Amino acid sequence: MKNIFLATGALLLSVSLSFVSCKKNSTPAGAGGSTTSSNYTFSAKGDISGTYSGFLFEIYEAVPGYTVSTAQAGFFNTPIAMQISSNTPHPSTGTVSSVYFNNTHLPYDPSTLSYSDSTQALTFPPAVWLINGNATFPSFTYTCTTTLPVYTNAAGLPATINRSQNLVIPISGASGYDQIEVDIDDASSNSQSIFLPASVTSVTFVKDSLVKLSATSNGGSLNILLIKYNPQTIAGKTYLFAAVKAYSKSGVAIQ
Repeated sequence: MKNIFLATGALLLSVSLSFVSCKKNSTPAGAGGSTTSSNYTFSAKGDISGTYSGFLFEIYEAVPGYTVSTAQAGFFNTPIAMQISSNTPHPSTGTVSSVYFNNTHLPYDPSTLSYSDSTQALTFPPAVWLINGNATFPSFTYTCTTTLPVYTNAAGLPATINRSQNLVIPISGASGYDQIEVDIDDASSNSQSIFLPASVTSVTFVKDSLVKLSATSNGGSLNILLIKYNPQTIAGKTYLFAAVKAYSKSGVAIQ
């Protein structure tokens, strides 16, 4: 299973989650325009506008047979745009003294300059972030009460994908999110993904992208990732908090 948000570089999730690896080919969304929420806009692929000194998120993944609930944080000495749909790396460049999530210490990884939960069994919301800072990033405590997004149609995801036909996946049943990723994996480490904003009603994988996947009788998977963003300005710096819900359907046949 792949690492979530690896498209943002070395910053995010070294746990076994099902989404956004740097080997992906991002399929064009095909939907133009942007949507607006408060003072922030969302691109045609659902990326939030603005630049941020840190990205701090919690994620709950529901996979048949088990669940994972974890969190991670990364900091940037120079604020950056968080374009999750991009494969361009945005590695963490800053550090703090320590990070706690609901009183659980998030160990520091010197190879990625990020802070990752090792329990994979956190409880949220609420998510209480305690940052013990330094001269660059002042200390703060922030309670994120954002409700996790929901997708109620995971059981209805297709069990078979025909590479000679366009694949349309309805997004009915998804709520409480700003950005969605739909990801298809085969059994040979190939993947196709689409990122879209909350205004969409369906996701279409054109057959030209599906032919890049290898055939498998039951080794494929379909993954849904829902992200709810929550930007906050604290002590003069803007941080992007996020609540993420992930769903996965395994045993998918790719013909």
